Amino acid sequence: MALGNILRAAREQKGLTPNQVADATHMMVQIVEELEREDFHRFAAAIYGRGFVKLYAEFLGIDPAPLVSEFSELYAGTRR
Repeated sequence: MALGNILRAAREQKGLTPNQVADATHMMVQIVEELEREDFHRFAAAIYGRGFVKLYAEFLGIDPAPLVSEFSELYAGTRR
């Protein structure tokens, strides 16, 4: 699974821009874009990233559980 690709594809399928997602979820647009690039440097702790992934996935109507799990593995460095 590719967390960023799944989020980007679902967003694009709904015809949404990163700015629209950011406005609807109250996340910064940089967070939306970084999640899609799987660039997690902005998150001081995994709990923040898990929350953003869950929020983004739920907004798009995707089951957040597998994406949150993948984020945790990527963030911890146990998965590339």
